[in-house]
Amino acid sequence: MVVVRWLEPDVAEDLALAPAVTEVVNRAYAHKEVGLFATKIERTDIDDVRTSISRRETVVALLEGAVVGSVRSRALDGRTGWFGALGVDPAVHGRGFGEVLIRFVEDHAAAAGRGAMQLEVLEAQPIHPHLSRVRERYERRGYRETSRLPLAALYPEDAARLLVAVMDVVTMRKSLDTYRDGRADEAIHASGQAPTL
Repeated sequence: MVVVRWLEPDVAEDLALAPAVTEVVNRAYAHKEVGLFATKIERTDIDDVRTSISRRETVVALLEGAVVGSVRSRALDGRTGWFGALGVDPAVHGRGFGEVLIRFVEDHAAAAGRGAMQLEVLEAQPIHPHLSRVRERYERRGYRETSRLPLAALYPEDAARLLVAVMDVVTMRKSLDTYRDGRADEAIHASGQAPTL
């Protein structure tokens, strides 16, 4: 059974939890982004994860008590939620854990009165199959591009050293105004957790 829940700030220094989240996120990205960078890129580290947990911005999917997925989410402002750093352990890829995590943070943002959800994705030229699938996944969920910036403009020193493809950071948004799901909202309000699967 999978349980999806926020990690509370008091577990930020847990000796096993932050390393487990870090490992899952980094393995998920390393597995999917082969060929995009000149060297292996760590998407996060333990200090970054601990900071996210201490701010109550980390949601995990637990399977038999083990972390199998994670996503970060927070409010950008009073009307807009955000999520990113979605990662699912490659060993359990294809079982729907990513969708469950996305739905959880969307439900939570809608229940908190946010009217929109925002995220950022990478887009590469030449086209990278994984990045294309990621964008298509979010488009099927109702997200639409609102802006884009060259990754090299945001991180010029890193881009010159690490990129093997031209990449843009694409910002996408989705309206949550018509997104209400009473069952999920009730569960979140009652416990702060998503229903178990």
